[in-house]
Amino acid sequence: MLGFGFSELAARQRGGFQPLQAAPRAWYDPSDLSTLFQDAAGTIAVAGDGDPVGRIEDKSGNGFHMTQPLSARRAVFRSAGGRQWLETDGAGDSYNIASRLDFAPNPDIAVISALRPLSNLAPIQRVFHLGGGNQVGTLACAMGDEGYSWRFNNGNARFSLPVPGADAVVTWQRQAGSSYADSLLRLNGTEVAAVQTVNDTFVPTNTDESAALFSHGTQTSDAAHIRCYGLIVLGSAAPGIISNCENWLQEKMA
Repeated sequence: MLGFGFSELAARQRGGFQPLQAAPRAWYDPSDLSTLFQDAAGTIAVAGDGDPVGRIEDKSGNGFHMTQPLSARRAVFRSAGGRQWLETDGAGDSYNIASRLDFAPNPDIAVISALRPLSNLAPIQRVFHLGGGNQVGTLACAMGDEGYSWRFNNGNARFSLPVPGADAVVTWQRQAGSSYADSLLRLNGTEVAAVQTVNDTFVPTNTDESAALFSHGTQTSDAAHIRCYGLIVLGSAAPGIISNCENWLQEKMA
């Protein structure tokens, strides 16, 4: 179970944890068809496997809905074996909102995603991006043939390599006021050490009102080639809350 014990998962299920209890900043859940639409305006519901997704509604209650107005850049909804996910093509499928999700430039933040890398063909594949597309000092959670990583457009922190075809729960975490070298990553519930950092002492500075899923802002560069079973964005959160979210997402892909 990817490092999560059966007893722990059973206990969590009995406790009935739901991500709303973590007060998420944003929460995207492809298993909930009521939040998926084929068009960016949200007028055509996603009905089943193979439908394009032009709008992903935020379940946090904060209204941070992600959209893609271009039909050629929409991920596909997939459903098989009791699981549901969004599947991107790695060529530009992505979603954007003109908002920072109320985050400061260098905030407390944890981005938790249940995903399956489909390739490591590119060095940087952005799963979540906060700030302007090409601006320095932005925040991005990425994967690729340079490893899982935090990306800042003028530095980075790199961790272990993703395994294409293998499901994982990945948590990118940072504390307010921290440097690039202080960036953390958890893989399947366990913190892993960085293998390389660039511009260790720099800090995020970008203030642009933009956030994106699966690409570099509104651009096609650094597009992720993945299955995404779900993604939760937290502000300040205790370790137990992060673990509860990780376990909940693990069940989504189990």
